[in-house]
Amino acid sequence: MGTTALTDWSLYFRGGRSSAVANIEWQMGGKVPVLVWKLQPNDEAALDRYEGYPHLYRKEVRSIVLADKTVEAMVYVMDARYSLGTGSSAITGRSLIWHKAPSPSVGRSWRGHT
Repeated sequence: MGTTALTDWSLYFRGGRSSAVANIEWQMGGKVPVLVWKLQPNDEAALDRYEGYPHLYRKEVRSIVLADKTVEAMVYVMDARYSLGTGSSAITGRSLIWHKAPSPSVGRSWRGHT
């Protein structure tokens, strides 16, 4: 769908010294560039498995500005119980967030996961 930034969030790595994975955490004044993808109804279940939801990450809904419009988007946020670590050099500081494709059954399907 496009690119934008999450304001007042910063990119960190959690999970261990050498095997940490990307995470975003609230931080006043922070800014994380993100790619926004539109999800089809079956995509969310596949992403949940890939991202380790609900054990490694939880889902949160954030309002973002995309193409001059405010939309709600889902983001996976890691639980704070994992220690800070060093991520792969392949991570460039860009995170991903997901905007669900409109559907009568979707609504705010992530409510309750925040």
